[in-house]
Amino acid sequence: MASPVSSIPKRPSPSQVTSYDDKPLWNHVTVVQNPGSYAKVKAHLLKLPGHGVQPCMKINYEIKDQIQKEHAMAEDKKAQVSFEAKRKLDYVTLPPCSDLMQPKRKKRENSMFLKAFDTSGNLKDADYVASLFQEVIDEEGADNIVQIITDSSRNFKATGFCIEAKYPHIFWTPCVVHSLNLALKAICEPPINSSQYDECKWISSLMSECDAVVTFILNHGKALTIFKNYSKHMLTKVAETRFASHVIMAERLFKVKNALEKMVLDVQWKTFRKTHLESKADTVKECVISN
Repeated sequence: MASPVSSIPKRPSPSQVTSYDDKPLWNHVTVVQNPGSYAKVKAHLLKLPGHGVQPCMKINYEIKDQIQKEHAMAEDKKAQVSFEAKRKLDYVTLPPCSDLMQPKRKKRENSMFLKAFDTSGNLKDADYVASLFQEVIDEEGADNIVQIITDSSRNFKATGFCIEAKYPHIFWTPCVVHSLNLALKAICEPPINSSQYDECKWISSLMSECDAVVTFILNHGKALTIFKNYSKHMLTKVAETRFASHVIMAERLFKVKNALEKMVLDVQWKTFRKTHLESKADTVKECVISN
């Protein structure tokens, strides 16, 4: 493409429908009377055989590597644009506060939100969940899927085994966070007849006391007002479905322990005496002082 004859330092413009340079190799050549094809430009600069074009002798290995990267980036961008144009996303009606209201579109090398199912009102047994996975596998192609991840409950575990039996190259993995949460729950709430009950029952008792303290303060305005006088932090009572809810609650109580001690020793705390809350207030005071 480089020629000693008089040349015009212009190149064919990029495709007008794209917001990027879809043929960056034109920038490395000088266009003469006939621009020719982009395939010949690529063969000339990248020294590709079989295109009837002489390789450029001015290109060394370092420059060739740089040009190859530019070409690869343009091809990846082109493939991504084509992928998003052809992809038909499925939208479902979700609660307004749901994070799934808008599909999450990220870079190609990262995760991409493709589909969601509204399963409300359906029995989520192994067969039903497996049918949902099967629908996605059919759409995306089994060769493009290597792993499915679910909670570690029995129905999802059975679903994973069904998929693995049908597609040996697709393996099921239980959610790490859910597995750890179950392990913490087994420690904090050991069944009475379990082998770990004797060793972990003190944790269960401690968590019960923590829950009683937090519940009393948050459910009674007077106690909460006294607590706020001594602490800038709020007490945490995490929903049971959240990860490590017991640990989070106990950690916050430990952080505000001094404020709790000042709360139960405050003169206003004595106003709970001779009321229907006296016994609960005394229990909270005993838990705070003794621990």
